[in-house]
Amino acid sequence: MKKIICLAMVLLLSLYTIAQKSADDVVIKLNGEEMVGKVTEINDDNIRFIHKGETLTYTVKKSDIFKIKFASGREEIITKLQQPEQNTGSAPVTSEADRRNKIAILPFRFIADRQSADEEMSYKVQDEAFSLLSSHAGTLELQATATTNALLLKAGINQSTFRSFTPTEICNILGVEYIIQGTITQNRTTATTTQSNNGTINTKNNTGKTGNDRKTTVSSSSSSSTYQNYKTSVTLGIFNDKGSSIYSDDHTAFWSSADAYKNAIKYLLKRTPIYKK
Repeated sequence: MKKIICLAMVLLLSLYTIAQKSADDVVIKLNGEEMVGKVTEINDDNIRFIHKGETLTYTVKKSDIFKIKFASGREEIITKLQQPEQNTGSAPVTSEADRRNKIAILPFRFIADRQSADEEMSYKVQDEAFSLLSSHAGTLELQATATTNALLLKAGINQSTFRSFTPTEICNILGVEYIIQGTITQNRTTATTTQSNNGTINTKNNTGKTGNDRKTTVSSSSSSSTYQNYKTSVTLGIFNDKGSSIYSDDHTAFWSSADAYKNAIKYLLKRTPIYKK
């Protein structure tokens, strides 16, 4: 009898634990952020939400929310991510003829010290790669980065959702035959300190009653500078609108400066089949 009671208590405790674990709603935003707590109200334009362990009620725009996972296990899609029309079996976003000989550079993924860098850094590197390739694209038409980024954002493609799209779908959305994508990984290594010493000797001759007096003054100064060193590697890939990879390689920068990725990108671009001297 005691064993039965113990088993019943264990079972009840397990059920209570499971209930506790699933007692929270999870709101997943379009930028990938997850909010854990309780959804108290849903209306036409927003939801009202209380974070777990808090009492204050927040209002969140539905236009910023991807979906809600309710504690009951039910999921509700709030904002559908735009997908290329060809996923539904209809015509592609752009025709094959329209995409011919056009190429776009995607924002680079930048990982600094194992953390994703600021989004603006991704756009900065994208612009730098554009400058490196703009005069070496041959007969290919290089799409302006501003156009590329606007089309990506309108299609709901960002760093959080990028992996849910195939190269073919992205080419269709951008209206290009080729896309270039890259990842930069940069980690801090050692710090280098340089020190310099400067000395001056001043000699002054004085003529007095006792004859010529010579006075020598010695002065010195020193300064030091510390530079942070980095190990930087770049991975570069080119895909066509059929989804095939036409180039893939990586390169570790020789230099240890923070902007060493520029030379690494140039090194890789010059070895791609699209680079023309």
